[in-house]
Formats: sequence, C-alpha cells, structure tokens
Amino acid sequence: MKRFIAACLAILAFSPLTATARGMADNTNEKVGAMNNGFALDLYARLSANGGNQFFSPTSIQTALAMAGAGARGPTAQEMSKTLHLDAEPDVGEKLGAFLRALNDAGSKGGYDLSVANALWGLTGYPFAPAS
Repeated sequence: MKRFIAACLAILAFSPLTATARGMADNTNEKVGAMNNGFALDLYARLSANGGNQFFSPTSIQTALAMAGAGARGPTAQEMSKTLHLDAEPDVGEKLGAFLRALNDAGSKGGYDLSVANALWGLTGYPFAPAS
C-alpha cells in the first residue's frame, strides 16, 4: 500500500512541475495542478475509507465533472466548484483544457505517449435550459 501511495503522490507532484519545465510565463498550469492535487487527495481519502486497492484518474474525474459543472448555476455550481477545488479560478474550463494540453505535450518531450481526452455529450432531444 505504501508503494501505491508513493506512486500517486509522484503523479500528483508531476502536475505543477509541467508548467515550470515548459518555462510558462504565467502560473496557470501550476494553479490548475494545485487544484487537481487538492481534489485528488480529497477523493483518495474518501475512496480509501472502503479499504482495498484504489485505481483512479483524478484529473479525468475532475475534468469530466468540471465540464458538467459548466452548465450548473446557483448552489449546484458553487458546490461543484468547492468539491472539485475550482472555486477560485475564473475561466476554469479553458484553464483545464490548457492544462491537459500541457500534460499531453510533456509526454512528447519526455519520450512517452500520453493522450488525455475527456468529452461530454448531451442526450439528443433532452430539453437543456438555454445559456444565461
């Protein structure tokens, strides 16, 4: 179990380093990496309470739920942002997209293939509320 936790923490630590390694002028990816780390640790704490081995992708879960959260309003949007650790970031969807592109680009520079892809599709004919 200790090896698994160490591997998870090593993966989490990679996120903020990506922006630094790429020499990005701003710290957007570091902020998104920190938000992802907070969400990952909270999620791991909840999942590990059930015991046994855990295998999950916090970045994919956070990104998918953030896409769904983009359509939320009011208390639902606030709760989703709080749970996903996205509450302090404006334009979080764009920042998550840039973060995923940075992760994918880091793989090609690091000699490995990484392709993170998430999508959200609405049910055809479902009466979604108009954008406000």
